[in-house]
Amino acid sequence: MVWIAVLAVLLVGVVAVAGYFVALPIYHYFSPADYDGRGTGSVVITIRANDGAAQIGDTLTTQGVV
Repeated sequence: MVWIAVLAVLLVGVVAVAGYFVALPIYHYFSPADYDGRGTGSVVITIRANDGAAQIGDTLTTQGVV
């Protein structure tokens, strides 16, 4: 009977460790580190009426904003 409790604790530990190694990369993917730039200067960006999020993101990246 004791071996079932030990096995259950080990199983919970394995699931917790596996969840940590799966959840951590997903968390970092959806919340990347802050931009390292100095935050000085100015830039003028033109966003067209039909630009989607991907196009706006590409424009901001190529102009060095993000």
